[in-house]
Amino acid sequence: MLPAPPGRDQEKPRQHVYLNQMPGKIVFTSSQVRPLRRAALSVCVWRGIFLDARLMRFETSRMMNLRLILKYPWLPIAATFMVALPAQRGLAQDGAATRGQTGSTASGAPAATAPAASTPDTPDRAKAYYHLALANIYEEEAATYGSQEYQNRAIDEYKIALSADPDSPDLNDGLADLYFRIGRVKDAETTAKALLAKSPGNLDAHKLLGRIYLREIGDESTPPSSPNVLDQAIAEYVKIVALDPKSVEERMVLGQLYTFKHEPQKAEEQFKTAQSLEPDSEEVVLNLARLYAESGDVGHAAKVIEAVPVDDRSAKEEFALGAAYDQLKRPKDAIDAYQRAADLEPEDVDTLRALAQALLNDNQLDAALKQYNEIDEADPD
Repeated sequence: MLPAPPGRDQEKPRQHVYLNQMPGKIVFTSSQVRPLRRAALSVCVWRGIFLDARLMRFETSRMMNLRLILKYPWLPIAATFMVALPAQRGLAQDGAATRGQTGSTASGAPAATAPAASTPDTPDRAKAYYHLALANIYEEEAATYGSQEYQNRAIDEYKIALSADPDSPDLNDGLADLYFRIGRVKDAETTAKALLAKSPGNLDAHKLLGRIYLREIGDESTPPSSPNVLDQAIAEYVKIVALDPKSVEERMVLGQLYTFKHEPQKAEEQFKTAQSLEPDSEEVVLNLARLYAESGDVGHAAKVIEAVPVDDRSAKEEFALGAAYDQLKRPKDAIDAYQRAADLEPEDVDTLRALAQALLNDNQLDAALKQYNEIDEADPD
């Protein structure tokens, strides 16, 4: 404790914060707890630096593993630097408040009322951010080394962070996404649903649930958790496009789900909305054409692709157009479409075979034979 300045004996002794470094760990200590409660903890996390100056609580005993410090030296340095400055500001404010209270009392005016203490339900974001930082580090380690131990450590850190700030959407989303990425799909679903019970409009949670249901639909090796998994997926993506109406990708997924459920009118609505948002999208054009073709309206499917200028068409669009012409018994148009696709992707064997067959259908036997010979030379197997 430093001596009080001359002439200030009547005031409360100033409090000071000491930052001590010990072998194998970094420990933040203080001569008294109250100044640190007015300091905000700032920690560097994997994707940036978070600082919440409104926090009123900081645990005075906090250690970082030496291995993490050696690999991520910026973490303790940044945390130390950012804790020290707010602590000093808190000390200065505390000294000013003490002087103001002393002067008011001496003049007979009532002393200023002390700020109310934080309630037990107040989120401890300092602690939450600290453990989020560690969780992100362990996630990175798990991705680098493929270690289940690091995955479990990341999960534990997320849980500690959530115990400090249980209503944080970002923390809940992060834990649910981690569960999903490491294959703990049931835990991911449970976590996402719990978050949506508190925050029904959380877009990331709805997207995660949608991805979970899509995985179940596409995984034929594992029975789905519910016989209505397709309806669950559709319900989630309906909510997703309502929350994010300009997302072409999400509308495409919803349209494909409606197609899978044999509801072509609803699928068409989603594909057309996506097309209005992104007219040049190859995926939108192909899905819309496929929808019409599967509904038996091949002519409409061809018109969708024909609406795209020839110079802007991709090889896939030309191939799909050629296939539509094949079904419409328009071999010369099919030949032209397949030839344009072959010009764009001359090494695509499927396109070359389709071109050869179209030539054969048009009784251009010599040209068809030549094309087949070229295919055999390019792909002997």
